[in-house]
Amino acid sequence: MKKATTSQLECYQLDSPYTSFAKESLILRDQLAVDRSILASERTMLGFAKVGVMSLLLATLLFHLAFEIWFQILGGLLLFLGIFSLRLCIRQFRKFMLLNSERTY
Repeated sequence: MKKATTSQLECYQLDSPYTSFAKESLILRDQLAVDRSILASERTMLGFAKVGVMSLLLATLLFHLAFEIWFQILGGLLLFLGIFSLRLCIRQFRKFMLLNSERTY
């Protein structure tokens, strides 16, 4: 995996809250807090992916099996929700990978 450049970090406007501390001053509790934050971010990203995939599947099901107009409208809204949610998931994944490529102990 390649290292992120400062221009890529500026693009996402992300700064790690721990960059202002010296590595030696971080105790185990602080390092574990960083790990918990990373895992929580990953769990959120996977939640967005789950909502996106389920919305796309339900929208496809409604488009193909329902013939009434309000089912098709609901399918269109779910299709939009699924695409939006997957886009948000991809954005979170890129941020997650960018921050983890910079992280060293």
